Amino acid sequence: MKLENGKLVHEKFTSSFNYRGRLFIVDKFDDFWLITESQFLIKERGETLEKVKDKIKKSWDEVHEEYKNF
Repeated sequence: MKLENGKLVHEKFTSSFNYRGRLFIVDKFDDFWLITESQFLIKERGETLEKVKDKIKKSWDEVHEEYKNF
């Protein structure tokens, strides 16, 4: 991912994972991980990708009812 004309642009993304029927795209950006889903965007820091994915899953669990119909 890179910043281009003030917007974040996906290039080759780091990885992706499925959780609760949604696809999350993982990008390493500067000193944090940026995780995107079509209705959900969150920035997290962590020592490893697995720790960051656990944080994202916890955050998604808190809001998935609100977004499940999108």
